Amino acid sequence: DDNEEVQQGSLLMTLDRTEYEVAVAEAMANLAESRSTLTSLELGVPLELSQTEQRVRGAESELNTLSKNLEIKTKDQEAAAQDLEKASAEHDKAIIDFRRMNELIKSHAISQATMDEVETRVQTTLAQVRAGQARLDAVKKQKAALLSDRDRLEANIRLATTGEDQAKIRC
Repeated sequence: DDNEEVQQGSLLMTLDRTEYEVAVAEAMANLAESRSTLTSLELGVPLELSQTEQRVRGAESELNTLSKNLEIKTKDQEAAAQDLEKASAEHDKAIIDFRRMNELIKSHAISQATMDEVETRVQTTLAQVRAGQARLDAVKKQKAALLSDRDRLEANIRLATTGEDQAKIRC
């Protein structure tokens, strides 16, 4: 949780290595594609088939990275939805407390300071609900963009695969 004391040397978080490993795999695929192109140029071999195969492999690698990012974003969306639900529940409770205290202040059973604290709690929880909703909306938009990118990549892979078939026919 936030604002907790920690001891020196305590583990604060663990980074997920998957994203970096996928990035390295993509870089290696790009390097292999560049080496293949260079070799083909040096030998005067037609490039069309090898380039198409490399593009398909590169797009598949990118699609793999995108899928990992989608998994992460889905978890982020679930967490944001849970945070919003929690903030909404706290706000509902703050409103109930405010209504109850509003009756008590009329009979002078509580102080104005207590009433002010309850009113501040209502405003604070409302701000938390709005922030939670904004976070959830932002995560949903990010996820939609990733889904759109995934669809585009899948279409490019299908198109490149078609090009690969045509290149084989030409050879």
